[in-house]
Amino acid sequence: MIIDREKRKNLIEMFDILSEALSHIEGLIDGGNTEAAIELLSQCQESTVVIGTSIEESCGEGTKTVALLEKLCEDIFTISQQIDSGVGSAVSRLQEAVEVFNEELPSVKEVVLLPCSPNLWSGFDYLYRQLASDETCHVAVIPIPWYDKAPDGSIGGDAVHYETDGYPEYVKLTHFNSYDFAGIHPDVIYIQNVFDSSNLGSSLHPAFYTAKLSELCDELVYIPPYVYTEPNIKSKEQVEKLREYLSLPGIDNVDKIILQSDNLKETMIKLLAGDEESEYRTQLENKITSVDHPRISSIKELINNAQDSNPDKKVILYCNSIPTMLDNSSKLITKIKSSFEIFKQSADDIALIWRPHPMMLEVADQLRPEISESFRELIYYFNREGFGTMDTDPDPSSSIALADAYYGDPGSVMELFKLTNKPIMIENPDVL
Repeated sequence: MIIDREKRKNLIEMFDILSEALSHIEGLIDGGNTEAAIELLSQCQESTVVIGTSIEESCGEGTKTVALLEKLCEDIFTISQQIDSGVGSAVSRLQEAVEVFNEELPSVKEVVLLPCSPNLWSGFDYLYRQLASDETCHVAVIPIPWYDKAPDGSIGGDAVHYETDGYPEYVKLTHFNSYDFAGIHPDVIYIQNVFDSSNLGSSLHPAFYTAKLSELCDELVYIPPYVYTEPNIKSKEQVEKLREYLSLPGIDNVDKIILQSDNLKETMIKLLAGDEESEYRTQLENKITSVDHPRISSIKELINNAQDSNPDKKVILYCNSIPTMLDNSSKLITKIKSSFEIFKQSADDIALIWRPHPMMLEVADQLRPEISESFRELIYYFNREGFGTMDTDPDPSSSIALADAYYGDPGSVMELFKLTNKPIMIENPDVL
């Protein structure tokens, strides 16, 4: 049975007032002011009846909570007749009633997801599906507007971006101007961005900075949209490589952080608080968790549900990453050509899924223009020869669940693939 959210908040406030009144009565009894104690007990009895009546009006008769409140009325009456016995029995009964109330009569939880882009929706998708199927939750998905920054770092004007195309059809979007954050005050807001204004080239709309959002909800939860390459916590170099992703200005404004692993949790704590014990380090340890990470949960779900659709062939997921391209340029092009020839010769035994990073060609055009045409030719050759399938989905989850083995560059896809416990081989661009 579900109770109206605002009604439930009012009832909780009434329970709290009743609890405070019983504590005050105990003090009056201890001070010998029995007349005032009896008068206040009478008011407590009336309040208990009001709470019970309100619950019955909303939920009907026969709830366990109201039955306990009726017993609480009897306890209060007995205490008023035997004032020296104290209010311990009433306090215990009230605590029991509140516990049963919380279990028996939950309200609809108001949850907001703030995706930054359709390309990052995979970071929220599993969480959204879980929330949307829960009758005790109402979930609103509100894409965040963002701005390009001017050379002087300012934002505003006509540079606003608001992307609503590209989300799954089953996701109902709410425009950011049509949701009254202050009036509704959601229970939880989930975010993917804690850069606030610190990103050099762009900025979220200031209304969605973490300091502002933290005032508009009971709990602000940050889930990074990417899965990062797991570092060796003992390697200072590997830990420092993650500073720009984990040491961000809005971290202290969020109430909870969900990371992909305990190892990454320790990495973040190390970057933010150092190795020495401190109050801040303890706060971070309590704030950060690796339980129920949506991307990890989604992959595990797909793995559990995956069926072998091509039992006569082994499925190989071949991935190329942007960092490897930037570090190796033309050597990587040559290596991919060489790998293609091997896969082509083995097409009778291997079903190949080729997944270059979705932004790889765009980054090559901007940062490695000398190889961008060669990369286009690779794409054309692969599609023409037909010895594999190219995965262009922003979310690699389906390919990961389908594949029997991974080959290619280290990166987020490889980290997710580790969950399958299937073979992984890292490609070396220097070896042809």
